[in-house]
Amino acid sequence: MIPNNNLERALNIENIHVAYPNERKILADIEQCRVFASISTEVQGRLITGEPGAGKTTLYEVYQKDHPRHEGPEGTIVPVLVAVIPAQPSVKSLVTKLLRVLGDPIPHKGSVEQQTARLQSLLLGCKTELIILDEFQHFIERDLAFTMQSTADWLKVLINETKIPIILIGLPSCTRILDGLSNQQLSRRFPYRHSLEPLKWTESSGKNEMRLFLAAIEKELPLRKPSNLSDLETAYRIHCASRGNLSSIMKLVRGSAHMAINTGIEQITLKMLEDVYDLQLAANNPEFPNPFRTSIEGIETAMRMVKLPDAEQTGKKRRKRRGF
Repeated sequence: MIPNNNLERALNIENIHVAYPNERKILADIEQCRVFASISTEVQGRLITGEPGAGKTTLYEVYQKDHPRHEGPEGTIVPVLVAVIPAQPSVKSLVTKLLRVLGDPIPHKGSVEQQTARLQSLLLGCKTELIILDEFQHFIERDLAFTMQSTADWLKVLINETKIPIILIGLPSCTRILDGLSNQQLSRRFPYRHSLEPLKWTESSGKNEMRLFLAAIEKELPLRKPSNLSDLETAYRIHCASRGNLSSIMKLVRGSAHMAINTGIEQITLKMLEDVYDLQLAANNPEFPNPFRTSIEGIETAMRMVKLPDAEQTGKKRRKRRGF
């Protein structure tokens, strides 16, 4: 049986979240989008894109947590409506999903026009100020021009009639949906575009994003001994293992932190990172050596082979600073 104290610490590990600069910038822009919608002459939304694991879901979950659904004197208040677009989307399935999230008792009933009328009424009654739609690329994955165009027209009407801004979130291919449409009126409603990029290794303004992020994460770890994750060599190994992908970084750190608690060692070791990489990340990179049991020179050779430019450009500088 796991001691209650360890269970509490394990939960703390799972709940760790550190906002890096780009995330804070995007969150601030989403807030501006929501606040200024009521006074803007034309409601303007945002398009946020990123590869899998870039932190898109975490981004809107953090924002939604600051604007939670709650009960008011006149009923349920949903200031931020979040919905994941169905895998085989249509206007009908999208409006049904939005109705279901808002609590409509018969979300699938009626024509699209009838459903849309109920949706607009519910949005008003729930005092919704912002709509966030995730997995927007599902529309392009069907590759049906008619579906994309009809959805674009429906979204445009919804924005016009409710004056509620919409945040679209998805893979980078989402830009095709907006910019490739013959109807540019919807594209004009999403002039602000954000991209969630992997954390960089090369220094910018004297700062290394990866090392700063790992230092901030370590401060949140409920371990009794320092792990020194932001040390140059350890951070570089984590960067190569994750390619700067936030989800991969957190898998490595969380998995190793759980091992540190369960073994009683109370600090993350290179061996723990090596084991977690084998368990959770190696299958996605079968041609790449485990960065936690490979020499720095071997890692840099592998990085050059997969065409990651950071390695060759900064390898000599790193070796000079650390002697490897």
